[in-house]
Amino acid sequence: MKFSSDSIELEDQSDVDAFNELVALFKKLENEKMEKAKRVFEAYCNNSFSEKIDTNNPDHDEMIVFEIDQWQVTVNDAIRENLNSQTLGAFIEIVIANRKKVSARVNALKRHASDPKKRDKDWVRECWDEWQRRPTNYKTKSAFASDMLKKGLRLESKPVIQRWCREWAKETVTLLAK
Repeated sequence: MKFSSDSIELEDQSDVDAFNELVALFKKLENEKMEKAKRVFEAYCNNSFSEKIDTNNPDHDEMIVFEIDQWQVTVNDAIRENLNSQTLGAFIEIVIANRKKVSARVNALKRHASDPKKRDKDWVRECWDEWQRRPTNYKTKSAFASDMLKKGLRLESKPVIQRWCREWAKETVTLLAK
């Protein structure tokens, strides 16, 4: 809402000053409502659990559940602390204004979860983990990569599989160092 002392007849300067103070207070309250609504929206959008989850970890499912639970706690806390009947309208305005961002985030999560190449890479990772437990299965990364290509998956390149092997080996060394 916009208020102006010009649109209302006021008796004297003290009335104008009081009116301007009310307008300033109203604007301050509107800004506070918007800030509280933004806090809730940011908590909702800050679901970085998809980046934290390692699908090759045997505790993958438990990690997903834990990360989602943590995110829900954060969102619920933000709602409890910031949303009420006065701030709900501001929150809805923010969601509507950012609907493309929210929709894009949801679609990206769905796309990554259902990407067949990612599933194939995850499967290759499982095979690589098995090879690390039983090194006699393959003599070299090249032999491993060649065998993976023969499996008939959507894998396209031996060098790509070899690069993945190098990345996984580095991850393993980093984890062991910690």
